[in-house]
Amino acid sequence: MSVIYLYDDACARTFEPFALTRPAGEMRAGALLVRERWSHALGADVAGQVTSQHLTGFEEPGAAPVIARLALRPGQIRGLPDNYEIDVLQPFTETLALEVARALQFFFTSTTHTQ
Repeated sequence: MSVIYLYDDACARTFEPFALTRPAGEMRAGALLVRERWSHALGADVAGQVTSQHLTGFEEPGAAPVIARLALRPGQIRGLPDNYEIDVLQPFTETLALEVARALQFFFTSTTHTQ
């Protein structure tokens, strides 16, 4: 079965004061935790949460282990291929840029903002 790692980015850290005490994946969003939502949506288990250094001691029943962002070396997370950046990340960012460009083009051609 596939596994996923949740990553607390700058947006996740804006949920202070809650983000100071737990990873964003362990915050409740409706009836489920964010971690549980991702697990159900992707059909994979959450193997870890990459987050801030001060949360390394976070433990809660059922929670995935916390991996401090500063403690990671490239390729250390199990499940990511060595050529991740070339084969996965680069095509994703190119496709994302194309989709954003298309959305902006649609917006500006279908609204009065161009006049």
